[in-house]
Amino acid sequence: MIDALRDDFLFKVVTPDRDGRDEAPYPGITPDAWNRRGGAEVLYLSPGRLSLRFLAGTIRSTPHDLIYLNSFFSFRFSCFPLLLARLGLVERKPVVLAPRGQFSAGALEIKAPKKRLFISAAKLSGLYRGLLWQASAAGEAADIRRLWGEQARIAVAPNLVRPVPDRENRPQPEKKPGALRIAYFSRITPKKNLDFALRSLRGLPGKVIFDICGPVGDRRYWKRCRETISTLPPNVKVVYHNDIKPEQGLDFLGGRHLFYLPTRGENFGHAVWESLAAGCPVLISDRTPWRNLEEEGAGWDLPLEDPAAFRRILEKMLVMGAKEFTGLSRRARALSRKISSDRSRIEDNRNLFISALQSGRH
Repeated sequence: MIDALRDDFLFKVVTPDRDGRDEAPYPGITPDAWNRRGGAEVLYLSPGRLSLRFLAGTIRSTPHDLIYLNSFFSFRFSCFPLLLARLGLVERKPVVLAPRGQFSAGALEIKAPKKRLFISAAKLSGLYRGLLWQASAAGEAADIRRLWGEQARIAVAPNLVRPVPDRENRPQPEKKPGALRIAYFSRITPKKNLDFALRSLRGLPGKVIFDICGPVGDRRYWKRCRETISTLPPNVKVVYHNDIKPEQGLDFLGGRHLFYLPTRGENFGHAVWESLAAGCPVLISDRTPWRNLEEEGAGWDLPLEDPAAFRRILEKMLVMGAKEFTGLSRRARALSRKISSDRSRIEDNRNLFISALQSGRH
């Protein structure tokens, strides 16, 4: 988004200085100071600065016309800015909030009691009244309206992707019948549904390698996944990669035959697009905007209610030979190019902010 709109808007990003439970900040940054990163200025806050008081001072001292909130279920980076405005501690400005798939049915099933309580409290408080919701697709707009009613102001603006160099001439992984190398490239959380993928590998014939790459977002869930891994037969090998950096994702995915993500819900799914760009066909759930993949000849999007359908595709990929796989790979890359070159997606995001600014104060 910042790369695409940097000529129209000045972005200043406020974010923690580390990921999740990491003990050290990101390398190469100066915490608690503005850093120039690409097309934006970024303030990376250390844990001691993630307070209501410090955020209030940051908002007051940073000239801005609009506030963009990149989450709903976040006290510090969703509730706090809205609460500060309600209390009159910062000037009210138009607000755009992107829930990023958090209102999908599958996402709401996870820690459901806590989320229901949070949503109820948010409605009673009125903090979220009058802002502009960003939906990445029509399905997410319906999810937002289902929770917040017909009066909710919603703009559909798809997630943007950065074009990648053409990988047409990159060497493909060799594909022989009876051998299959699968990639999981995402955070390890219940929402991503890794345990579903692992269970579906049981009983597969031939030689199967399942490469898992992604930070552990839920340690208890990862423990359960490891227990499932221990029950898999000897011909199914699971490898966890903790040394792959995000910028190495294309090469990681480009060396596999299939990207497998039976997610419970995504508002976009950047890993899906990245896999397509790498020429790696995808097997995902039907709970993302990536639909009709089989018609595109680039993969499959299937209902989680039908585990046997996932199993059939795994078996199909297992017996597939080089010629058929090459066709799948080429069509995957073609689909990624079509998405990244779609100028209407950029216009929708530009209009999102223009609409919010023209609507006046939140």
